[in-house]
Amino acid sequence: MNKEGITDSQRSRMAIVYIRQSSVQQVIHHEESQRRQRGFVQRAAELGWPADRIRVLDEDLGKSGSRSAERGGFEQMVAMVALGKIGIILALEVSRLARSNRDWYHLLDVCSICATLIGDEEGLYNPALYNDRLLLGLKGTMSEAELHLIKQRLVEAMRAKAKRGELRRRLPAVGSLFLVREKRGNCRGTVTGESRRKDGRSGTASCIPQDRTRPPNQHSTYTRHFRARL
Repeated sequence: MNKEGITDSQRSRMAIVYIRQSSVQQVIHHEESQRRQRGFVQRAAELGWPADRIRVLDEDLGKSGSRSAERGGFEQMVAMVALGKIGIILALEVSRLARSNRDWYHLLDVCSICATLIGDEEGLYNPALYNDRLLLGLKGTMSEAELHLIKQRLVEAMRAKAKRGELRRRLPAVGSLFLVREKRGNCRGTVTGESRRKDGRSGTASCIPQDRTRPPNQHSTYTRHFRARL
């Protein structure tokens, strides 16, 4: 749809500019992305919304879009749409709003019922119209698939490094005491205690056999204590 399709009723409600970045590192280092998202305040003004009815919603900075339960800003926005307080939602792209089809289609359903528009960098959409909803549905599906591909690439890269013996992981700051029973090379562990370094630094793990007089063999069962030296 185009600008002429916006009604006076929609302009009488609020325009929400939704801003989100997936991690704290992105918030700190990717300032240009946040600057582009905040630029949609000017886009809302160009579409006919006065400054006093334009609100920037940035409570979800540094949070993943894969789950709405951890995004208070997104849940607040959906609730405001359901109450008929929002005329349009603007975001840089669909993935800023949601990377889960469950959350995305829930938002589309509420916007369709309450006549709330959705806008991104490419255009304006009315979820109540079949063609616009079809396009928004495809955008949401691609957004969720993109998240899956990103995770898959990260996991495969870690596996490749592990095969070469180059994968290094730091021990956590919390040291734990494990009681482990080993039989035929298979280990099962249970956390029996926990302690923490005062300086918060990571410890190094060591293995202390319980029975030092009898060497382990393939058919024996023995107990080991794994303790992080703190």
